[in-house]
Amino acid sequence: MIDFQYFRRLVLLAFILGALSAPAGDPDAAQLYYARVLQHRAAEKAIGRESSIAGGIVRNSLDEPVAGATVIVIRIRTVDGQTKFDELAKGATDDSGRFAIAAETRAEDAIGLEIHAPSFLMWRRWSGGTVEGESIVLNRVIDDAFFADVERAADPVLRLSLLLDLVGRRAFNSNDFDERIEQYYSHLGAVREDLLTIAQSKAFAVADDEYGVSPAERAKNLLIYWFDPNDEPLIQKWTKEDAFKHFRLDVAFTGSSPEEALRAYTDAHFAREPKTFYYFPDTVFSPDCKHAYVVFVVRYAHWGYWQPLVLLDEGGRWKIKLAGEGGRWHGLSPEGPGMVYRD
Repeated sequence: MIDFQYFRRLVLLAFILGALSAPAGDPDAAQLYYARVLQHRAAEKAIGRESSIAGGIVRNSLDEPVAGATVIVIRIRTVDGQTKFDELAKGATDDSGRFAIAAETRAEDAIGLEIHAPSFLMWRRWSGGTVEGESIVLNRVIDDAFFADVERAADPVLRLSLLLDLVGRRAFNSNDFDERIEQYYSHLGAVREDLLTIAQSKAFAVADDEYGVSPAERAKNLLIYWFDPNDEPLIQKWTKEDAFKHFRLDVAFTGSSPEEALRAYTDAHFAREPKTFYYFPDTVFSPDCKHAYVVFVVRYAHWGYWQPLVLLDEGGRWKIKLAGEGGRWHGLSPEGPGMVYRD
């Protein structure tokens, strides 16, 4: 259960801390953000009133209505071990973001709701039936269009508020499972100053989700991956924190190209364990080709793992600046597929 009295105190604390020492726009953006998070979390706990009509309102994370979103009443079934989603009824939100859809359902069915809108993550509720008065929040897809909107925002409060779709809490039921840093890594340099503002802000250091993670912590994570040379003293400090101890900065492999530096890394890596099948998905570069992000994938017969690596061009020599712990797979089949991590 969410303790909303406790969370309200966190909202007030975030505002007070930010107001004491923060750049222009920081405390205002934080106060607005935590107030919205409080409202969104309350709405997620009370999805609506049972009804034969599925109805409610769809907003973005700034509480602006999302018009023209496709709303689908779904039935969830399991067939041969696979989850199936049957479309029972479909409609769209009006200009105010509201929808009302009549659907014939049975009491024994698992009935949910699915929302699709351009530029937003798909939203899906797996159960709960059809209800009225449902309040749904959609988060932005983090892509070129998202960063273009951030860049166009001249007001500092609006700019930080938009960026919180990247480093803020994702709405419950947002389908962000396929999101990976390589999909937007090349844009991080353009928002580095904003990320620094959030990362060093006391106002944004208050946890905003059930895992105890804050926008400041997520911003630090992205800045570590970007690894601007000017931020190295901060990165050295941050990687001593519990949240970032999985990053290794003691890698110093270099080469005249990223490929040469990666070969040196893999040679040293497999000197410590049996050599097996491995590969690197496509490397992602910054617009000036000075920063690079790549994933190192190692595949054994029944298990495997992946590590994120960051390289910098230091005056014509590429150097691996950090290695992280990405994830592991267990219960793999020796028959494949071999390339378990894909772009």
